[in-house]
Amino acid sequence: RSILADPRRAEKQSRVNQSVKFREGFRPFAPAVLAEHCASWFDLDRASPYMLFVAPIADAQRIAPSEAEAAVQGLDRLKVRRSTLPAITHVDGSARIQTVDGRWSPAFRGLLEAFHRRTGVPVLLNTSFNLKDEPVVCTPADAVATFLASGMDALVLGDVLVLRPSDRPATGTLPARPATPRVVSQAWLAQFGLGGGALLALLAALQLAAARPRLGAALGVIAALLAVFGAVAPTKLARVESWASRVGHAVGRVNAAVLFGALFLLVVTPIARLRAWRHGDPLRDRRPVVGDGRWRAMSHDPNDRDAYSTWYRA
Repeated sequence: RSILADPRRAEKQSRVNQSVKFREGFRPFAPAVLAEHCASWFDLDRASPYMLFVAPIADAQRIAPSEAEAAVQGLDRLKVRRSTLPAITHVDGSARIQTVDGRWSPAFRGLLEAFHRRTGVPVLLNTSFNLKDEPVVCTPADAVATFLASGMDALVLGDVLVLRPSDRPATGTLPARPATPRVVSQAWLAQFGLGGGALLALLAALQLAAARPRLGAALGVIAALLAVFGAVAPTKLARVESWASRVGHAVGRVNAAVLFGALFLLVVTPIARLRAWRHGDPLRDRRPVVGDGRWRAMSHDPNDRDAYSTWYRA
């Protein structure tokens, strides 16, 4: 469920974004690193198996930009080489790190170890196996379809290596999935007829009690028909059930929008306003600034020294 690439090659950042995942070219990628080598490549003193922590590239791996490169602005900053791992180094010199200790994924660790032996670099670019606006692949069929639609060179499924067909261009679009027909059982149609008939019979009784004889009689007739067909020939109710299902879904969407809108307006918004009035703007980061202001402590408590990483302590 990962797309992997060589982090030493600067062109991989733009290629994986634009030719493999077909998304915005400026988006950075995460490095997966052997846990015991993490401190040699990144300023991080703790495990980060789930890519939760962002840290600077280690000073020993940094490459100082020239005066001309330092003056570059905008998206051209992406082309400036800032470290020995340019494909996973963001423009601010940081990376969102994944440490790999092999406990949960020994095969992935074995791949990192093999890459380390061959290149001297215990790091791989690791990003989720999906195209833009698509979920991460879940089945072998998903993986094959995404592989063929993307610009990836090879696909590994278990112990099987699949190389890209030379006559298969990357499209960036998955093939349309066939619509799954809605299957309704006879038992459900019977339940629909009998249950719907009982509900309409109740409504008919209420209308008759409210002195609306015509509406009550009409509802009673419909209730009787539903109940009879539900008991004797439920398959005859297929079209009626399909129409009722569409109407029910439409009404459900409206009800959901109204209920959630009311929840936000009457509950969430007042609570947020009250918190903002008592504690200030919740979007303003109050964690203490460290260094030149680019980095912030991981904890809101300035006395929590254990929440500071090595570059904070330094």
